[in-house]
Amino acid sequence: RIRRRVQNPVYSPNNEACLINRHAVPLAGTQCLSRLRRSLRKRTARSLLSAPYGKALQKQEKPPKDRKPSFRISFEKEKHCVSLLLDHKVDGIILNSVASYLEKKYFRELASLTASHKKVFVVSLERNLSSYGIFSVHVNNFLGGKIATKYLLEGGCSHIAVISGPKIHDVVYDRLCGYRAALEDAGLVYDTSMIEYGDYTTLSGYLAMKRIIMNGIQFDGVFSCNDQMAIGVLKAM
Repeated sequence: RIRRRVQNPVYSPNNEACLINRHAVPLAGTQCLSRLRRSLRKRTARSLLSAPYGKALQKQEKPPKDRKPSFRISFEKEKHCVSLLLDHKVDGIILNSVASYLEKKYFRELASLTASHKKVFVVSLERNLSSYGIFSVHVNNFLGGKIATKYLLEGGCSHIAVISGPKIHDVVYDRLCGYRAALEDAGLVYDTSMIEYGDYTTLSGYLAMKRIIMNGIQFDGVFSCNDQMAIGVLKAM
């Protein structure tokens, strides 16, 4: 029966069960099971709390004194966190994905969770994944980029630099399209040398602004694609 289950196309290994093999202890009987369950719960809790949604599981987790808190997450970590939630039999996931727009297979897999035997509903925050059948809560980033640029143009700016997020995100593409549209509406030329890329952190905004300055780019306004990078921009100037 176990072999038939593993051969099932929708089978996926359980992370908690995998821990049994990795951390096996030479104990027997009910005492062994009791200690093993406690050990698994602790390890699972630590795994979940290391995720960006850890605050939902614990009100506040202070970082070590020698380490500053970080809210950056990789695509691989995101997939691991989703897998952990599925192992815990959740029936809904609210996801602010960091995946590239090229990860179409991943988005299709998320959408299929609703129709699968797992019956898990997924909601996307900030990213518009409705084309995959995923309910999405998002803003019009094209319009946002256009409004931000128009505001600077109306303030008298004509050489507007952009501190953008990672190229792999469709949100970034939409904002840059809005930026370009506002420039063209004003009769100005869209120049890619005015654009530098960061990763949404304050440090990346600082370094991106420094690159523009060091490259001798003449600018009289800056459009930063998020608040943290904007802080870095102000420090660089």
